[in-house]
Amino acid sequence: MPSDARMTGGGNEPQGACNGRRADGKETAIRVQQLRTQMQAIAEKIGDIESDADEHKYVVFEAYTRLVIKTLREVKEQDSERTCFRLVGGILVERTAKDVLPTLESTHDGVRNAIIYSSQLMRVLMDLAKQFKQNESELLELQRKRRYEEKVSTVVTHACKIKTQAYLERGRSSFLRRVKTMAKRKRVKTETGIAILKEQEAQHPNAIAGRVVIPQKRCPKKPSDMDWSVHYPEMYKLDEYCNPLCKVEFADIGCGFGGLLMRLAPMFPDKLILGMEIRTQVTQYVHDKINALRLAHKQALSAQGTNDHEPTKLVASAADIDEDADEKRQNEKLVLEAGHVNGGYQNISVLRSNAMKFLPNFFERGQLSKIFFLFPDPHFKTRKHKARIISSTLLAEYAYVLRPGGIIYTITDVRDLHVWMVKHLDEFSLFERIPDDAPQLQNDPCVDAVTFSTEEGRKVERNAGDKYFAAFVRLENPAME
Repeated sequence: MPSDARMTGGGNEPQGACNGRRADGKETAIRVQQLRTQMQAIAEKIGDIESDADEHKYVVFEAYTRLVIKTLREVKEQDSERTCFRLVGGILVERTAKDVLPTLESTHDGVRNAIIYSSQLMRVLMDLAKQFKQNESELLELQRKRRYEEKVSTVVTHACKIKTQAYLERGRSSFLRRVKTMAKRKRVKTETGIAILKEQEAQHPNAIAGRVVIPQKRCPKKPSDMDWSVHYPEMYKLDEYCNPLCKVEFADIGCGFGGLLMRLAPMFPDKLILGMEIRTQVTQYVHDKINALRLAHKQALSAQGTNDHEPTKLVASAADIDEDADEKRQNEKLVLEAGHVNGGYQNISVLRSNAMKFLPNFFERGQLSKIFFLFPDPHFKTRKHKARIISSTLLAEYAYVLRPGGIIYTITDVRDLHVWMVKHLDEFSLFERIPDDAPQLQNDPCVDAVTFSTEEGRKVERNAGDKYFAAFVRLENPAME
């Protein structure tokens, strides 16, 4: 077994190395900052010099002036009184060669001095550019060195950890190693579970302010694991044996913006109704809308001094809803009438989940009495037909969660989809279509709600479209032979 001194020395050495690398890294960072400051100052000087040099570009003018002076000197030697013309202020003025030549010579001297000054500026500019290039090279080298040291530090630290762990493991028996491994696995599993619970508690602090949206990856493994008190805080109660006194009975699959939920809430105040929607933002919109209506109901009762068990005084009819198609005005109307709604919208809720995958995770066998499929996605392409909400595979799950005598309601504005849904439901042995003129549907208030209360249904009416409705009853399970 390794001694304590050996193990201690092995542990202190990486610490000192790390301190040295940390100090070197700090000096490198300071040097990098200095180089950047110097390069910025050099760049500013170069800009000033370039602008100054642009003002002294007289090379071409100097050559032209030198040629004129040479010509006038030859003329002066031959005839000093020879007439020539000079442009003064845009006007040609007559002068003699001996009068013009001194002025041109003094001008030429000034231009030559300017050219000399420009040459000096260019030399300074070249020196600054060279210095800038050197600083840039040093900066790049420091940056490469810095990245290399970080990689080396990571590798060395990892190697030290592995080496220390090897020393520790070498001195233990195989039995102790097995005990450690088992304890570690148990601890990780426990910590993971606690982290998930804490995250769920943070997301659902209470029924009104917390989000009740359930991510798909955290749907319950079985219906008994689902905490419905988060969705129905006023209605979901447990008996002395911790069994729920009431369960969800109505499910709106693909509830959209919740038009059917708002309509069914006052019609069935004693039934728990759930909307399931896969779109996150739409689900959050419906959730916020339900919370707003619950709050409006409580505020209206407080203002009126009435109790919550008065009969419904006013319920929006289909005709009233159709007269006001604007969504904002619809919401205002619901809020104004919330105080008269029996139950105060405490019996409806929404959650985000893919019902095509996880429906049996939320509902027990025969728990639901009504399932609604209102204006589902038609999936027009043939290769997408398997994604339709009604299919031979999914009908088995719907029959599992729907009790005998329960009803499936379907409605769509696409005739091909209507034919598809009717065909598959007719072919399934546990469902039977209810005739449209049957007394069971004539006296069913859900038919009117399905037809007129949803946002998609109102849009179809505004566009003068057709609606295709069908209802199917769940038959009794066949007797076992």
